Amino acid sequence: MRVLLSRYEPALLSYLCWNKRLSEDEANELLQGFIAEKVLNYQLFRNAKEGHGRFRAFLMKTLSNFVVDHFRRRAFADSVHKQASAESARSFSPTPSAIAEAAWARELIRSVLEAMKRECEETGRTDIWTVFELRTLTELSGTKPASYESLAQLPGMGSPMQVANLLVTAKRMYARLLRKAVGEYEEDSTAITQELSDLRSALETPAQE
Repeated sequence: MRVLLSRYEPALLSYLCWNKRLSEDEANELLQGFIAEKVLNYQLFRNAKEGHGRFRAFLMKTLSNFVVDHFRRRAFADSVHKQASAESARSFSPTPSAIAEAAWARELIRSVLEAMKRECEETGRTDIWTVFELRTLTELSGTKPASYESLAQLPGMGSPMQVANLLVTAKRMYARLLRKAVGEYEEDSTAITQELSDLRSALETPAQE
């Protein structure tokens, strides 16, 4: 698989730059995400059966669909965020209960992040924490996240594709630890799922000074 990836990666990058008119940085970001999400996690090569046309055409079409979905999701998210921000500016006034729930949610997230960092250090996988911190946490703070290429330059990180895989692993670890933390006070699976949803909603309440 790695041989195939190395063979097709330059062509896919060129396709994104010229056909989709993306900058090289943006094309690299999307390509690494495509490789991690579609090629590796969903074993794309195994789905390219004989008799379904030329493999290169299949790969390009799948990449094109991935890019379209990416920008469609981003446009939708931007639209929802702008609408929510406008409505919030007009009418949002958090109740004392909402403020308390938001504080609870932020403290829970803080403790989960501490547990995640500690587990990464204890298991010798600080690379997982570094990628999560410089990609996901940085983005959540409103700062532009580090690119896969820049992270790949750090010691022990490997290639941009390997960095993308580390981010997938990091997100799974975070989700596992968050669910475990909620499971300490919610007993059944349904209650845990509902609590996770409530936490996401609570985090939308602005922090109080």
